[in-house]
Amino acid sequence: ENAPSYLSTGRGSSSSSSSSSSSLPSSSRASRSRSRSRVDLIQSHYQMLAGISVEYCAVTDRLDLLFTAVFNVFVAENQVKVLLDALEPYILRDRITYLAPEVMAAFVENFRRRGELAAVERCLVHMDVTVLDFNSIVKILRQHQLYSALIHVYTRGLDDYRTPLELLLEAALALADAVETGSPTIDDRSRLESLGYKALLLVHHSMQGKAFPTGEIPNDRQKSLRSELAQCVLDNALSPSSRRNLGLEGGGAEAAAAAAATRRGASV
Repeated sequence: ENAPSYLSTGRGSSSSSSSSSSSLPSSSRASRSRSRSRVDLIQSHYQMLAGISVEYCAVTDRLDLLFTAVFNVFVAENQVKVLLDALEPYILRDRITYLAPEVMAAFVENFRRRGELAAVERCLVHMDVTVLDFNSIVKILRQHQLYSALIHVYTRGLDDYRTPLELLLEAALALADAVETGSPTIDDRSRLESLGYKALLLVHHSMQGKAFPTGEIPNDRQKSLRSELAQCVLDNALSPSSRRNLGLEGGGAEAAAAAAATRRGASV
């Protein structure tokens, strides 16, 4: 989408005529070679310019300049992908902790088109999600099952630990049913293990008072959070019929305790 037209033309003409290049006159081959060299030189120029611009704005704490004037120049020159690629290492090293909404949308789209959304996930866990466009980010993360970033966005952005855990358990249980009733592939089993691991990791971190993937949960939040997550696991781990048999339908933990007390009394 953001590739410059002359680059697209150069790549296209090269690939479409490579089989007949040997039949071209030597002057035409030399001209084609000079054209490719010019394209490489232009690309190198913008890569250098992007690196210098990002470094300057990061060092001087002028991200406002980076996300307005600098970004607009690269957009106007059809070289925005070069700038977006230059941002990634700065985000991963926590030198840039947020992206303006327009830049964030372009950043995600850039990696989506390249089939590298995992890079977006790696970057998101380093960002201050409270200033991001929450709805659009969540939609993308759910669509592409980027659960680590989804946990980070929900817990840091909304102080919501239950929703990402529910999404993980829902996906894991659905995949487990498919694995049990169908012909699972190695990839299916690997995905199931990954979902289960992330769910356990979220619960473990939260019970220990640790945020995911790093940081600490405030002390005044930890007590209520533990009961929330315990109830969430209980609600999602059992089938509707099992929940009814255990007296959990509609009653939550209190109903479970009452049912257990009744069974103990009956056994005595």
